[in-house]
Amino acid sequence: MTSINLLPWREEVRKYQNNLLYVEMGAAVLAAAFICLVTHVYLDARTTVVQEDNKYLKGEADTLESRIKEIDSLQNEKKSLKLRMDVIQSLQDKRFFVVRLMNALVQVVPEGMYLTSIVQQDKKIVIEGKAESNGLVAQFMKNLREVSWLSGATVEEISQQKSSGEDLGKANQDLKDTFFKLEVNNLSDG
Repeated sequence: MTSINLLPWREEVRKYQNNLLYVEMGAAVLAAAFICLVTHVYLDARTTVVQEDNKYLKGEADTLESRIKEIDSLQNEKKSLKLRMDVIQSLQDKRFFVVRLMNALVQVVPEGMYLTSIVQQDKKIVIEGKAESNGLVAQFMKNLREVSWLSGATVEEISQQKSSGEDLGKANQDLKDTFFKLEVNNLSDG
């Protein structure tokens, strides 16, 4: 005869399988929780490292910004000093110009001529005066051209008027005076 097992073995197998399922589910939940925890800790550590790097880079950027501002202020100060030096150098260059001009004019003004006005405007000098003849004015212009830094003399105006006799004495009242106006351009610093 056959033997029949009447014990509830199927229920025990189901119970065992259910318990095994719960254990496996619990282990999966624990593994997932562990993975989440490890991932969270890792990402938190990376975030902290990145934040520290950002703080360091921000500090370095602020340091560089302050250095750039300092360099800019130094460059502005350098430009200001260069402008001052240029002005001083310009003044030094022009310091003895009037003396040089007067010395040169003494050398080039011929006898029988005298100057009534000398006006300097930038790199141009306007000279006005009287001469006994047109030849003296021509000689004066030739002499001016021989001075290297007084080149470019041109006649602006020349006219003759009867002498009043005040300058040359009463005996020479019938002589005519030549009035002239010259411009000397292209003054060089030579």
